[in-house]
Amino acid sequence: MRHLRNAGLAVLVLALSAQALFAQRSVNTGAGAGAGGFWEFGVDFAALVFGMNTPSATSLTVGGGSVRAGRFISDVLSVEPRVDLGYSSSSGSSVNTLAVEIGVLYHLQSDHAAPQWYLRPLVIFVRSSVTSGGSTTSTNRTGIGAGFGMKRPTKKNSKFTWRAEATYRNMMKSGATPSLSQLAISGGVSVFTK
Repeated sequence: MRHLRNAGLAVLVLALSAQALFAQRSVNTGAGAGAGGFWEFGVDFAALVFGMNTPSATSLTVGGGSVRAGRFISDVLSVEPRVDLGYSSSSGSSVNTLAVEIGVLYHLQSDHAAPQWYLRPLVIFVRSSVTSGGSTTSTNRTGIGAGFGMKRPTKKNSKFTWRAEATYRNMMKSGATPSLSQLAISGGVSVFTK
């Protein structure tokens, strides 16, 4: 439980730092209210996930992935929901999963025509339904996390970028389901509307 409190405190400090840095930047450069207003749409098509609990598990996912849409509210700050849908079936049992992450991206520089490093504190909501023998059990979980990544524009068109991120996620305990920590390295593509 102590590591959850520390992770939550780290995300809060990161969010407050980003807000203070943005306020400082707005005062110094005049950027801010009119600088945002565009979108970034993307898909993460590959992820390598390392479980940090005992017993640990490692998984590699290629294809499918996450769908995301980020709205820039300034030249360096965007709010980005991300959605994952999952379904698996085996021997008469099935599992449906809906995961939603809401992240705030703080870009360390404002020009998306150049490589951009960013920080992404996030909150996570997951709903899972397990159907077995005609009976369905549903579970809701919440979590927090933080990511650090880079966007790299393609050579031909700066509106299209490659995106890579390392993300730490911690799902809180829910009933009989223990807490879960993982480190994920993911990659995908994005397109900007501006």
